[in-house]
Amino acid sequence: MLQNTGFSQEATPYSRINEQFKRLGVDEEGLNNLNHILIENGISEEKIEKAKRGILGAVREVPEIGNEFILSERIQNYLSNDLSLSDEQIKIIKALASRISYQKKGTEQKQTGINERFISLGLNNEGITKMEAELIAIQIPKEKIEKVKRGILGCYRETPKEEEEFILSERIKNYLTVDLNLTSAQIDLVKTIAMRISKNVK
Repeated sequence: MLQNTGFSQEATPYSRINEQFKRLGVDEEGLNNLNHILIENGISEEKIEKAKRGILGAVREVPEIGNEFILSERIQNYLSNDLSLSDEQIKIIKALASRISYQKKGTEQKQTGINERFISLGLNNEGITKMEAELIAIQIPKEKIEKVKRGILGCYRETPKEEEEFILSERIKNYLTVDLNLTSAQIDLVKTIAMRISKNVK
C-alpha cells in the first residue's frame, strides 16, 4: 500500500526509487515497513526518500556474510554530511541494506533451485523462459511467477495417468487459490503445463 503514503504514483524520482527496491525483492508491504523503521528511528519524513537512496547505495556495498560492513567514503559522506544522520541512524541504514542484500541472494538461490528442478525434468532454459511467458500472458504478476512455478512442480507430482481425471490435492489447491489467489483459468494453465512436463518425462 504505497497509495496510503501520499506519494505520487507517476514516474517521479520517488516512484523510481521504489521500483529499484522492488527489483531487489522488496514488495509494497516491505517498503511501508522500511518507511516506518526510518521514521521510528528519528529520520524525518522529508529525508525518507533520500535515506532510501542511501540504502540502495549501501546495498551495493554489503559484504559477504562474516565480513565487516564498512561503507565507502562516498556513501558515508552522503549519509552523515548531506543527510546529517547520526551514527545510530547510519547503523540502521546499514542493517536495512544488509537485510535486503541477503534476502535477495537467498531468493536468487531459491529461484536457481526451482529452475534446476525443471531442467532435471527435461526443460531447457528456453523452455523455462517460454513457460514464464505463458504465465505472464495470462495475467500472473511477475512477482508471483517463481511461486507459481513451485506450484507447477507440486502439480507435476500429482499428474494422473492419461485416462484419469486430474484432481488436485487439497494442499496444492489451497496453495494456488488461497496463497497465490489464482483464478480458475490460471490454475487450468498451471495444470496444463504440469501435464505437458509429465508427458515429456514419460
